Amino acid sequence: MASKLGDKVGGISSYQADGKTWAIPYRQDSWVLYYNKTLFQKAGVSLPDGSWTWDDYATASKELTAKLKAAGSKAVGDYEHIWQSTVQGFALAQTSGATIESGDFSYLKPYYDRALDLQNAGAQVKFGDATTNSLTYQAQFGKQQAAMMVMGSWYIATLLKQQGTGDAEKFEWGFAPAPQQTKATTGTSATPVTFGDPTGLGINPKIGKNKEATAKAFLAYAAGADGAKALAGIGITPADTEAVKDTFFQLPGVPQDDLSKFAFTKHDTKPENPVSKYTAALQNILSDLHTAVMSGSKGVDAAITEAQNRAKTEVLNK
Repeated sequence: MASKLGDKVGGISSYQADGKTWAIPYRQDSWVLYYNKTLFQKAGVSLPDGSWTWDDYATASKELTAKLKAAGSKAVGDYEHIWQSTVQGFALAQTSGATIESGDFSYLKPYYDRALDLQNAGAQVKFGDATTNSLTYQAQFGKQQAAMMVMGSWYIATLLKQQGTGDAEKFEWGFAPAPQQTKATTGTSATPVTFGDPTGLGINPKIGKNKEATAKAFLAYAAGADGAKALAGIGITPADTEAVKDTFFQLPGVPQDDLSKFAFTKHDTKPENPVSKYTAALQNILSDLHTAVMSGSKGVDAAITEAQNRAKTEVLNK
């Protein structure tokens, strides 16, 4: 069944092990950059154009913060949620040769250095304030407390719904490819690199023979073109985004600019949690690293060294 889905369906590799495919993806969210066009215009800052590296993003965030303050707004340049994904997911996906199970986490350093710099500059909410005050990313962006935010594509449907119910304010917004490590993967002629884990379905091997055909038919529907169109029709990102682009962008309130359409359909989405028997345990260690660094209890270098030592002794047995 998996072989019939085509090469545009993302996330299949996350369900493959020992030469077998154990489930198939029916949705594949990818992380993108959301931005508030209204706040950008108020600050007089140029909108994202698909060419941004992380350094461009940091520069824009600081500029937005300063100019919004001068314009009488309390909004800051960007909001980075407290999840380790917001730093580590991009670092793993965008750094050539980086793997979790290598036990070498040095690839994280430039990403954490940048995040801490933005915190210290006042361009984003401090990690400690976000955790203490139980801030939600939906309110920070939806209530116009931040001009930018990197988040998964699932947030598109959430923001549309909240702007309809009043849980989010009404403002003009769009989304762009996530900032890139280098210029090599920027621009609409390139394929931006991002991350995101798929959501899949499988059939229990103990299912009764009388139910097997029905189960296979449902999986074929859910992972196929018809299921993808049904998901896109309610704002959910299916595993094959190219096939449903027209359906998705017909939803009321979805941004209609070319960059949003490009960001939705073209990306190289790497898994946040690669298939490995070590992944869960290593992610727990990396979670501790994230909290230590972002809270300021440990420096970046010290936290990385500690995490590497723990990975080798507690998980990898090196």
